[in-house]
Amino acid sequence: MRKKIIPILLILLLITNKGVVMGEKPDYKTEIQEKYRQLNLSDGVSKEEAIIIAQNYMIEEGFDRRYILMKPNVEESGFEKYWKVTFRATYAESVKKANIFGLIGMFKWWISIRIDKKTGEIITVGGPDL
Repeated sequence: MRKKIIPILLILLLITNKGVVMGEKPDYKTEIQEKYRQLNLSDGVSKEEAIIIAQNYMIEEGFDRRYILMKPNVEESGFEKYWKVTFRATYAESVKKANIFGLIGMFKWWISIRIDKKTGEIITVGGPDL
């Protein structure tokens, strides 16, 4: 019984919350873009700033419309020269159509953005289908 309830709860959570945990308010785009404009990178890029840079990139490139993005994971990369911000993701269209394969994909698909710790420049963007 429990095995059946968990996927159902996950589907309901994604549909009601639209899965976009980039921002919790309906105007998350404006909020993230405002935070991005206020960034001061003169002292380098913190972990939190790297998330804002990555989220802003996802909005500018339209990834937030095509994918449901889960909370990012951030780790140091490249001998600690870069932040690697990784979002687990699945196609938004799959979830809207209640496609179980799209939901399963959430556990294996990802979008990763590597950000220079000194400048905030996006170095690479990758994922299984990018």
